[in-house]
Amino acid sequence: MIGRRWWAGWGNARALGYTLADRASADVREAGLIARTVTVKLRDADFTTRQASRTLADAVQSDRAVYAVARELLTRLRAARRVPARLLGVALSQLVRAGSESQLSLLESAGNTLETDRDRVISRVIDEVREKFGPDALGRGGAR
Repeated sequence: MIGRRWWAGWGNARALGYTLADRASADVREAGLIARTVTVKLRDADFTTRQASRTLADAVQSDRAVYAVARELLTRLRAARRVPARLLGVALSQLVRAGSESQLSLLESAGNTLETDRDRVISRVIDEVREKFGPDALGRGGAR
């Protein structure tokens, strides 16, 4: 599994979740892969560990798409048990090579509505800037 990022502590969960999704998706893109499954792991203050995952119809690689799914999963986990948390993790799995042929569906697909070409371009540009100027050179608003 590539693209696994964990964070101990809590703070601003929304910003933290975005940072974890951002780093995990950057790891996957760097390896030339795309992911079909997003998993969120949450460890509560009493050391109870819970996780939720979602397998997508179409593989994704952009920060925004990974974050959208991770946020949905985290919201579901937090709603089930409202206790202080001590660890949050985002992992990507069911990885395939970017650009590789995938199995065609027998049914019409509405396409990947979770991720757009614009999302992929923005993620690639952010990766290029970070490669040139360092990992903290560029981030999205509200993620710091």
